[in-house]
Amino acid sequence: ADEPGAAMLVVSSIARQFTAVAILQLVEQGKISLDDRVQVSAGAVQPAQAPAPPGAFFPPDEAVREFIRPYVDKRQAKGIVVGLIEPDGSRRVLTFGEAGEGARPLAASSVFEIGSVTKTFTGAVLADMVRRGEVKLDDPVSKHLPRGVRVPSLDGRQITLLDLATHMSGLPRFPTGYVPDPANPYGDYAAEDLYAFLNSHELARAPGAKFEYSNLGMGLLGHALARRAGTKSFQTLVAERVLRPLGMKMTAYGRPAALAPWMTKGHNQQGEVATPFDMSDVAVLAGGGGLKSNVTDLMTYLEANLGEPTSPLEHAMRDAHRAHHSPRPGMEVGLGWMTMRRAPLTLVGLNGGTAGYSTFVAFDPETRAGVVVLANSGGFEYADKIGRELLNPERRPSSATPAKAPPAATASEPQ
Repeated sequence: ADEPGAAMLVVSSIARQFTAVAILQLVEQGKISLDDRVQVSAGAVQPAQAPAPPGAFFPPDEAVREFIRPYVDKRQAKGIVVGLIEPDGSRRVLTFGEAGEGARPLAASSVFEIGSVTKTFTGAVLADMVRRGEVKLDDPVSKHLPRGVRVPSLDGRQITLLDLATHMSGLPRFPTGYVPDPANPYGDYAAEDLYAFLNSHELARAPGAKFEYSNLGMGLLGHALARRAGTKSFQTLVAERVLRPLGMKMTAYGRPAALAPWMTKGHNQQGEVATPFDMSDVAVLAGGGGLKSNVTDLMTYLEANLGEPTSPLEHAMRDAHRAHHSPRPGMEVGLGWMTMRRAPLTLVGLNGGTAGYSTFVAFDPETRAGVVVLANSGGFEYADKIGRELLNPERRPSSATPAKAPPAATASEPQ
């Protein structure tokens, strides 16, 4: 619920034992998560309001709720989960709306499709493999593909791993000559399909000439890295190199047992339940999208990207932030990450979208504050706006100035 009551419960040691049993029963029924802060009011366990501590970067919960609630009230998003990371490392999670029919109520454990945010994980894997000496950024991608696969080139310029990671390859956004399921594109797109496309495709411009966002390019990068590492797939590689080292047990492709009970229902722009975006084991473009996660894991991921690195992986993650080119003023492109510079803000982040979900993750490398926005509605372009304004000291909502209701949603192309 968005506005839990404020009644406090004082219990004896015996009563606390019964309370613990009741809480465990609610967890088993899927009504709450052990990650939730809770208060007890009118016999129900609900997420608790938390005031911002003195000196906090983000405003208090109620101010954040007043800012975000209109998006759900106007049915622009079915449900929203927001995670806030303070510069001191403390966390807050707020939920709004619904997880979808038949799903457990929204909580810190609720799982969402994160779309193109997956690309930042691909960038982290690439940076890690560079640090290990397994690949070089200027390696032609053909070096890590089977003999006989013709990777298109132009004017003597080959496509490199760096070109793929920074959307400078000249490859299209999606592969041509393949008719996917519109609701779940490329879930079964296999290596043979990719090789057939590469063998026949002609570039319109030389690699490195122009920034052109390409899901295909990032997918090809993930496949090439998996081949070089000798793993079964990129799905396996990212789990070995990033997810397990960071303890991200609720982030994965598909619907493993740990995630399935907490999976939300995605909704399209008409409010209907959307077809899930699931990558099969043979899906070769997994480096471009397909991960599922929750706010808790994504805050852990952002924390590993913040502050001074403490491990070889975290050093590699800082390498992935580094800008390699600037396609327009105020925008810099790293390995999967985008850096946005608009005074007084510098944000490193990325958004993501599928048919039924919209996502935004970002952090301020100077203040070390971070934000995660997850919505179970596709085409919800305000996920970016929510995240940016929460991180902007000049635009942040305050309890004194509640946000106006947003205008009607407009269509946007999810990444």
